[in-house]
Amino acid sequence: MNSKLGLVLSGGGAKGAYQVGVLQYMAEIDMNVDAVSGTSIGALNGAVVSAEKSLVKGANVLLSIWSELSVCSPMKFQGLQSNGFISVPEIFTLLLPRAQLVSPLEALSKLSQYSDIGEDIRAWFDSDYKNSEEYKIKLEEDNKGWLSSAPSLDILNKYASKDKLVKGLEFYVGLYESRGVVADFSEYVKGDYLRFKDTKESQFWRVQDLPLEIVHEAILASAALPIFFNGRVIKGKVYRDGGVGGAATQSGNTPVRPLVDSGCTHIIVTHLNDGSFWNRHDFFDVNFIEVRPRKSISNSITDLMAFKPEAIEKWIDQGYHDAKRCIGNVRNAKILVEENKAAQSTIDNQIIHLDDDDFDVNG
Repeated sequence: MNSKLGLVLSGGGAKGAYQVGVLQYMAEIDMNVDAVSGTSIGALNGAVVSAEKSLVKGANVLLSIWSELSVCSPMKFQGLQSNGFISVPEIFTLLLPRAQLVSPLEALSKLSQYSDIGEDIRAWFDSDYKNSEEYKIKLEEDNKGWLSSAPSLDILNKYASKDKLVKGLEFYVGLYESRGVVADFSEYVKGDYLRFKDTKESQFWRVQDLPLEIVHEAILASAALPIFFNGRVIKGKVYRDGGVGGAATQSGNTPVRPLVDSGCTHIIVTHLNDGSFWNRHDFFDVNFIEVRPRKSISNSITDLMAFKPEAIEKWIDQGYHDAKRCIGNVRNAKILVEENKAAQSTIDNQIIHLDDDDFDVNG
C-alpha cells in the first residue's frame, strides 16, 4: 500500500499565524504533502499551499502574506463608521460574557448608533423578536456580516487564483449549511463553548471538483464566522464557517475526515488551541502527528481577531518550535528505525555473501 501524507489546518482566526510557523519547519526539512484540508483561516492558508502545488513554496508565500497582515489588518467593518465604533473585544464581550472586557449594556449602547446590526443583538436577547415575521424578513433580505470579506478575496485573487487552485494540490474545505445567522451563532456557542449539544456535521468539498465560478466562494464560506462575515450563497443555499459543524467534537474545525476518505495513510493535524476536543481514536488505520501548542496561544476569544505584529510574530515562532518538537521527534525516531533496519540489512547481506564464499562464520 502506497503511503499518502495529508495536512489538516484548523480554524482559529488570527491564530492561523501559528500554522505559518508549522509550515516553515516542514519546509525547512523539505517535507511535502499530497493533500490539504482546511476550515476557516485554515482554508485560506490551505488555499495558498494548494495553489503553489508545494508546501515549501506555499510556506514562503504565507510568511510574506502574514507579514503584510500584521501591519494591515484584514478586519474591515463594512458599511459602518469607524470613528467610535464598538471594538472587537466589546463585540465578543457582548455575545460571549466569558470575555468580560466591558459591560454588555455599554456595548449595546454603542451598537444602537450604527446601521441595523443592533437588531441581530436584539434577537439574541429577545426570543419574541427573534421569532417574529419582521426579523425573518430582515434575515431573508440581509445576509451581511459585520466584517467585509474583501481583504480575504483580495488575497485569494493575488496568491491563489481559481485557475491555480483547480490545478493545484488536492484540497478540501469545510463548510456549514446555514440555518440563519443567529441560529448558527447560538448553536456554535452551545456546542463549542457551553457544550450543551453538538451541532450538525459540516460538509467537506474537494476544491478541484468545483465549478470554477464557486471555487473562491467555497473558501470564503469556510471562513464566514456567523455574524462577523457574510454567509456565501452557493447554488441557492447559504454556507458559513465549517467550524460551526460538529462544534463539540471539533470535527468541522479540524477537517480530518476528507483526508481519511481520500486515502491518506499519514496525517499531520495542526491545532490552534491546546484543549481541542478532536480525538484521533475516532479514526483507525491512520497514523497521526498532532501539532499542539505547548503553551496556550490564546488567553481569550478576542485573539481570533488579534491581527497585531507582536501577536503574529509570536505565534509564527511558537508554531515553528512546536512543529519541531512534535514532527521533528517523530521524524528523528523514524530515521533511527530506518537506519537500524538498513544496518541490519547490510549485516544480513554480508553474512549471505560470506556463506556464498564458503566461509565458515563459526570457525
